[in-house]
Amino acid sequence: MAKGSYATKQILNWMEYFSKEMQVSPEKIKLLDICGKQKNVIPTVEGHKRVLIFADESHEDLFYDFWEAGTRAFIKFPNLAQWAANLNTNVLVNEAKLIMKSAPAVIDGAINDTATFRPPTQLVVVKVNADGSYSTLPDQYVGTNYYGGTFKNGEVWFRISEYIQDLILAGPDAENYGIYLYVNAGSYNPSRWVLNGPDYADTTSMLRLDLIYSEIDD
Repeated sequence: MAKGSYATKQILNWMEYFSKEMQVSPEKIKLLDICGKQKNVIPTVEGHKRVLIFADESHEDLFYDFWEAGTRAFIKFPNLAQWAANLNTNVLVNEAKLIMKSAPAVIDGAINDTATFRPPTQLVVVKVNADGSYSTLPDQYVGTNYYGGTFKNGEVWFRISEYIQDLILAGPDAENYGIYLYVNAGSYNPSRWVLNGPDYADTTSMLRLDLIYSEIDD
């Protein structure tokens, strides 16, 4: 629409139309009004299955932004802080390593074509913030050799010890918004990588967090 904002009635009408077309209840649709605002919509779109965006002419490059952003993976550690709290002692993280391995050549009968769609050489993980934006993990400032992210022999790992320590110190009642995994400079480095998830049958090849820690009494 022209520069301005949508009236409440317009938003509700569009919500009703969208929910009928998608055959879902309105409660399952995320509303995002960015009229007259400079807001990064990518984190919201990636964090919700259905998003209805209201935008005006000030966002004429919105669809280009979607194309340029590429695809990210969302990773969360929902039970980690509670596990640490249940130990009833202080937990010092010596090392926390997020390890990801390539999916097999055939996935549920479909060919995972890694010749045509080559994997990236470098990936990045970032911390998701409360407002949907993201920021650099503290571990990345240590250096690439420590932090990781290089694709090699079908595997990528990240050392995220400081991030995991912060989650544990915050406690189980603190909000945990997770992290994003994406291709470094993905807007001009087109690549594709299919990785195994946390429920993969082979436990040596599934997505996992290797944690080395010490228990320290007061």
